[in-house]
Amino acid sequence: MVSVTEYLMLGTVFVINILLSRYYDLTALGTFSFCYAISQIAVLGLGSGLSLILRRELSLEPEKFNPYIKVVLKLRFFLLTGILLLLLPIVFGLKSNQDNILLYLAILILSKGFDSFSETYYTSYQSIQQYKTYTVIKSSNAIVSLLAVTAACFWKMDALFIYLGLLLVSAVFFCINVVVSNTSIPFSIDAPKNTLTEVEKYFIKESWPLMMNAIFFQIGSRIPVVVVFAFMGKYAAGLFSVGLTLVTIFTASASALGVVLFPTLNNIYHETSDRLWPFIKKTSVYILLLGAGIYGLFIILFPFIKQIFGKIPNEADAVFFMMGAAIPFVFLLGVFGNIFTIIHQQKKGMWVAFTVVLVNLLLLILFLHFFGEKGFAIAYSVGSVFQIAAIMIIAQKLLKK
Repeated sequence: MVSVTEYLMLGTVFVINILLSRYYDLTALGTFSFCYAISQIAVLGLGSGLSLILRRELSLEPEKFNPYIKVVLKLRFFLLTGILLLLLPIVFGLKSNQDNILLYLAILILSKGFDSFSETYYTSYQSIQQYKTYTVIKSSNAIVSLLAVTAACFWKMDALFIYLGLLLVSAVFFCINVVVSNTSIPFSIDAPKNTLTEVEKYFIKESWPLMMNAIFFQIGSRIPVVVVFAFMGKYAAGLFSVGLTLVTIFTASASALGVVLFPTLNNIYHETSDRLWPFIKKTSVYILLLGAGIYGLFIILFPFIKQIFGKIPNEADAVFFMMGAAIPFVFLLGVFGNIFTIIHQQKKGMWVAFTVVLVNLLLLILFLHFFGEKGFAIAYSVGSVFQIAAIMIIAQKLLKK
């Protein structure tokens, strides 16, 4: 059920890209991809560190659902407020706002803020094995978001209504999660007044390296769209976004597999840490083989995928095949990318993420300069290999100490 839900969420982004490409053009898709990338970095990048700590703690102490979820929601509210306070003066202060990009960005950031609140509940449902609740609500969220965008495209509304529709859906499903969690979650504890304060301190202490790690990860995965947008324009950014979306769709099950394996890895480490690296090493071989098979499927299905998007030139085929070569390594990253959280080495993970981002950005700029559109495809695949290699090598050394 978890895997199906993840595919639905990613399928929504995939179909939105198709709709923007068909009903508008690659320029509109490039603008959406730019705003989407920035909002992901600003909101979900900051908040995903909290999700990792929440998942780790609830997998060990599920009875503490209520205080943990309140703390995470509170911290995410402060983060969102700070981001909006920084952005809104820019949005409303500039008289010249080309193509309404800043307005679209502000709306998407607010939408992603509500999504981050809902993600707190989704993470909690998974951690306490409320998979049915998670699947029903998050799947419905994906479907309704897609219907909202489809309606705006079908009736040829202004692009602004696409962004407003996504904002409305995000806000509604946050309210749904609030209502459902109060009725379907059986856990409740009567805590002293100062317990939440202690929990807040603990979450902040444990999650700030992960927040930085998540920001670096989001920058590494999203900022390339911004760089391509800046160096090569909206069309190239739209093309790159299509490639990223395809890779993400074909590796969606990696995220679900990572969620399922997380409690197992966590328990192995806390019971006998010496067993963790052999388990990871053995499992990695099977995951790489699975990823290679999925890349083969990607190549076979590509002609049909190209017909779905419609406005993709033939000369871009090589770009997508080169980006698709990263699929096996993106699979590994989706499963074992959170290993530093499990072994309580968040700060080490933060510095690894920082190094990876710097190297990958330098590779992207270098390859763009020499190879143009093929350059961002080469940089993406090489960067994916470097990222998972760095994580595995450092994790192995830490586990063998």
